Amino acid sequence: LDNKQTERNFDIINDISPEIVLKGLRDFSRFDCFNEFESDCEYVVYSSGSTGKPKGILLKGEPAINIVAQQAEIIGIKPGEKYLWLLNTVFDASLSDIYSTFVAGATLVIPDFETTEVKKLAHTIERYGINYIDLPPSMFEIFNKLTTKHNFKSLNAIIFGGETASQVETLELSKKYKMIQAYGPTETTICSSMNVVDEKWLATDIGKPLSGVTYRVEDNELLIAGDVVCLGYFNNEILNKTRFIKYDNILFYKTGDVVELKDGKFIYKGRKDRQFKLHSQLICPEEIEVNAQKSGATFADIEYDKKITLYYQR
Repeated sequence: LDNKQTERNFDIINDISPEIVLKGLRDFSRFDCFNEFESDCEYVVYSSGSTGKPKGILLKGEPAINIVAQQAEIIGIKPGEKYLWLLNTVFDASLSDIYSTFVAGATLVIPDFETTEVKKLAHTIERYGINYIDLPPSMFEIFNKLTTKHNFKSLNAIIFGGETASQVETLELSKKYKMIQAYGPTETTICSSMNVVDEKWLATDIGKPLSGVTYRVEDNELLIAGDVVCLGYFNNEILNKTRFIKYDNILFYKTGDVVELKDGKFIYKGRKDRQFKLHSQLICPEEIEVNAQKSGATFADIEYDKKITLYYQR
């Protein structure tokens, strides 16, 4: 849980009813009544929800191991190298940083600062000889400027995803480092496709599906199948019926992403709903609007154009 989101954490704990909540090494709460999940469920990730409350996504463990092993191979992580863990643990993408490092026999370096603290970021890369980092595309312009002041000799590759990256900034960085784009909703376990940037790379190309993953485009929407598809949403049968459907007796997850299959490439065109990504975090504007109304607003509306603007009336 993100310690900065106290009220949201309360909603999550109230929804999932855990047996234990760990607050520190010796500080924890134990509950007598708690939920039990089906045996295939190994972990739960909460994502932004359009009802105003976060929604729990039930995930399996084995597909996650398969995905991170493929990621480690594509990234090229070698034993003894160092991966800087920058992603918040509330994102399932943070599992990429952790476990792709471990399966490769490399070292995970855990910082004590926010990703956006660029001076500390530069100092850490140089001090520890970091070889791999996972950056949100929104930081590429700043990081490009950093590389003109610092000689990151140890840095081999930058992994990015979660939102459409700048074509110009990404190609500029690709002249210095291996750039690897990752795509995939939480509902399909961490990452469903990857794309290594070259001179023909397009920012809207989400890449080819990983081994064991199937992509299908129906009514301009990307559908994903394979063992990576989650077990569904916790206590949300309405969403389970609308977001998970069968084609040719194969279960697919409806991503809500508008995608065009063009010349063998899956080209991202936007969303079918109002969701958007900010600093790689999926946000349902309805969640913000509902909470604004809880705080006394009689009307609330979100607009997003690289930043979130809330219009409200009391």
